[in-house]
Order: sequence, then C-alpha cells, then structure tokens
Amino acid sequence: MPRTKRFTARKRSTTSTTSSTPPILETQNVQSNVAIQNVGQEDQVHSPSQEPADVPLEVQRVKRACNKYWVVEVIDDRGRKSEERLRIKDVLVLPEHKKVLVQWSEDGQPVGDGSSLLNVFLGHLACNTNIFPISYPRWPDVLPCYKIDVWENTSKKKFDLCTDDEHDYCMGNIGKKWKDNRHRLCVEFIDKIKTFEENLKNYPDGMTREQWAGFFTYKTSEKAQKYSEINTRNRAKQTIMHTLGAKSIAKTKHELDELLEEIQDVSDEDEAFELVFGKEHSGRVRGMGFGVVPSQMRKRKACAESSSNSGPSQAEYNSLKEEHNSLKEELDTLKGQMAALIQHMGGTLPPNLDADMGSPGIRRSSNASHNPAGGSSPIVPPQP
Repeated sequence: MPRTKRFTARKRSTTSTTSSTPPILETQNVQSNVAIQNVGQEDQVHSPSQEPADVPLEVQRVKRACNKYWVVEVIDDRGRKSEERLRIKDVLVLPEHKKVLVQWSEDGQPVGDGSSLLNVFLGHLACNTNIFPISYPRWPDVLPCYKIDVWENTSKKKFDLCTDDEHDYCMGNIGKKWKDNRHRLCVEFIDKIKTFEENLKNYPDGMTREQWAGFFTYKTSEKAQKYSEINTRNRAKQTIMHTLGAKSIAKTKHELDELLEEIQDVSDEDEAFELVFGKEHSGRVRGMGFGVVPSQMRKRKACAESSSNSGPSQAEYNSLKEEHNSLKEELDTLKGQMAALIQHMGGTLPPNLDADMGSPGIRRSSNASHNPAGGSSPIVPPQP
C-alpha cells in the first residue's frame, strides 16, 4: 500500500471574535500606561548607566536544527591557515586563538563561504533579544554599549575583522536583521483579534515580560501604525524582487567573475557549458525540451563539421576570388607591356599570341586579313 503523508494540525485561536473588549488598535493610551506600570518601567530595565550583562550566545526560537556547514579558512594566533568545516554552533565554541577568515571585495562586501557564515552568525546575534532588546523603536535608538560589546567581545573574537568598513558593514547587517526580527515577532505573536491583555501575556520564550510590554506598546501606538501604513504603500511600489534567496548579490557577482575567468581558459564549448550549467543530465539536453536526446545533438554536430570540411567556407571563397581577379589584372598588364615591347623592336607576334594580345594601341595592316597562307604580317604602328 502506498504510504500516506502526515501533516501536523495547525493551531487555531480559541479566542472568540465576539469579545466585548475592543481590538488592540483601538486601545486607549490609559490601558497602555497601566500595563507598563504593572510590568515595570522600560527605562529602568535598559538604562544607559547599566553595562550589558554577559548572556550566552544561543539561538532563540529555532524551529528546526540546521546541520549545514561551511568550508572556510581559519587562522590562528601564529598566522597558520587551515581549512575547516564549521557550523554556527562550532563558531560559538571556537577557541580564542582561532578566527574565521572572510574575503572582502573591492566594494567592501564579504564574499565566499566565509561571508555566508558571517552573515548567518550576525543574524543570530541580531535575533537574540538578550543581546539586542527589541523594546527600542528604531535601531539608532539602541544604546551604543550593546553595539560596542558585540563588536569587541564577539564579532572580532570569532572573525578576522579590524577595519572601520568591516565594522560599519557588521553593524548595518545586524541592524537590518534586528528590524526584520521585530517584524517577524509582530506577525507571529500579536493578534488583532485578541485583547490588549491577552497579547501582552503572549510573549516569546526567552524574552522578559517587561521587554515585550515595551515592544507591544510601541507597535500599537498611533505613531507606529502611521509608519506601518507608509511602509506598506512604499512596499507596493517595488517591482523588481530579490530572487537570489539567501545568497547576497555581492557573492553572486564574485562567483560570476571567477566563472568568467575559467571559461576564458577553456576552448571547448561543451566544457564551457558544463562549467556554467553543470554536468548534463543523462538522456536529456538542457534547453531543447522533451524528446531530444544527446545522441541527436552529437550526430547533428558531426554532420555540420563534415559539411564545413567538405568545401571551402564563404571567407575562403571570397579570398580566392579576390586573388583570381588580382592575378588576372597582372596578366593583362603583362600582355600589354609585351605587345608594346615587340612593337618597339619592329618584330611580329606569333600567330597564337596575335589574337590574345590585341591592344587598342596596336593596329594591323590590311594585308594580314587577306593572306591566304594565314601567315602573320608585320605590326604597323598607329598613324598620328
């Protein structure tokens, strides 16, 4: 019997839509203030005078384990390089005397497998709410002490980073993914059907209630709703979508440049085709559709080569034709020069050359055409 597919049942909301409590979008500011007072002031939780606590670099709310690894170069404190297979969990426990090397392009963007590992690592840092709280309205509002701590004590210790451009890239990457994580939490945990108190209690695992209260209060404010409407309209104007998946444009451009260098060194078209599209599938011809097999293409290619080798090409034909015309002009010139030379010497032409070397500057006598013996007569020069 064929095996049946099993699907997990989707969780449905048990809250009735006919609740007498108004939706969260219509919640008054008084309720928000009361909720904040009950859970504690946000400024006291994250005050500038407090230093960021040492929190474990763990991934929060990972739905499934990812065993993908990256083949990267690692350098130790003695300058020795080695190639290793690393995952995110391996980077977190990397010894202090080792760092992951990252290749950077001329535009200041990371490329290669090291760039993929770096981007994923920065994404995990951005999604860790213990490192970067989400209660701040914007990324520039996040306290600088959090950013400096991550750069000095985490990023620079795991990856070979030192320049200002690399610092700006890492902080910008974390800021973008921090913003995307806030949007994801808003979609997953805030339900417009539920009441204000119910949404306030439904906060993610690994996050404090105070931090969720600050984030939830800002998201339900009029200012945040106004910005959301503006961003929705701007998003609708985007016509060109990013279709490269998780791979960045800089990495794709770098791979295409390397591939172009390899193709330039290859003379065979089939080998160049495999470098670009990969090895051909057995029994198929890429780009030709169903029904075309490789043997047909090989026969067609052999017939084209045999027909091209059986006769001269169009270029060869044109070259031979030009050479023929050039030789013909030289021959006519030589004939005229020979006739003039014989005339100057007062001699006569042989019968077989007399007809071929007729020249408009040479005139025969009238007796030559009535000579019954067919002999040649002296050449008479033209009269002035």
